[in-house]
Amino acid sequence: MFTRAVSFSVVIFAAVLLAGCEERRTEEDDLALSPCSNPYDVYEQNQGQWVRSYGKEPNLILYVATTWVGRVDIKVHIDGLLAISGKFSKETPSYFPPRTRKFKFFLPQGTHELKAESAGGSKTFVGKFELTGKHWGEVALGGRGFYFHFQDKPIVWL
Repeated sequence: MFTRAVSFSVVIFAAVLLAGCEERRTEEDDLALSPCSNPYDVYEQNQGQWVRSYGKEPNLILYVATTWVGRVDIKVHIDGLLAISGKFSKETPSYFPPRTRKFKFFLPQGTHELKAESAGGSKTFVGKFELTGKHWGEVALGGRGFYFHFQDKPIVWL
């Protein structure tokens, strides 16, 4: 009787453990195909692709987030080149604080275009920004579409 109960407990424990592993993904998994996936690196464009920029300070800090509960595919292009591609998630229904991911870029001074799109292109945003020094930006996907905010001071969430 005791061995049957122990065997049954082991089977239940294994089933629960395996079921939980199926859904477990890390942020690295979510951004594995993103050209600019490492939040500690600075990226710049070189001959039509994103490369790590060694020894340069970022002049664009871009935060990407969603206000939708669940996981959402978001792609961000800068100057026509795919920079960010991954799944972004929010666990709670409240807007604040947004769960953001930070990306750092070194871009030439001047006008740049940013395009953000959700999976399948159902929500799209295209906008231009002027880089004249160090700037911070936020791209967030919500129920009405994308929101883009750009400023010359660090972004602070209360």
